[in-house]
Amino acid sequence: MFTDPRGRWLCPDIVTHEFKEHAKASGMGHLTFRQLRHGAASLLIAQGVSLKIVQENLGHSTYQITADIYAHVAPELKQVAADAIDEALGGCS
Repeated sequence: MFTDPRGRWLCPDIVTHEFKEHAKASGMGHLTFRQLRHGAASLLIAQGVSLKIVQENLGHSTYQITADIYAHVAPELKQVAADAIDEALGGCS
């Protein structure tokens, strides 16, 4: 939900139109709020943020929904996990 400087609700269609215009003008082409949401969640997971935290931020009803939708990000985290264990063990390499 968005408001104007005086706190009045903005029409969702107007917000969407303005967003699309700004995205286009910035060279991002056709970009939707849903794509922003998905991108933000993927970046959070790739940075090692807990899926539980991402689930809560997105408002998914279960952890499993988030895990299923963002499973494509998980392979990238395997190296992050391996590096974290290596560091915790004093850098065996």
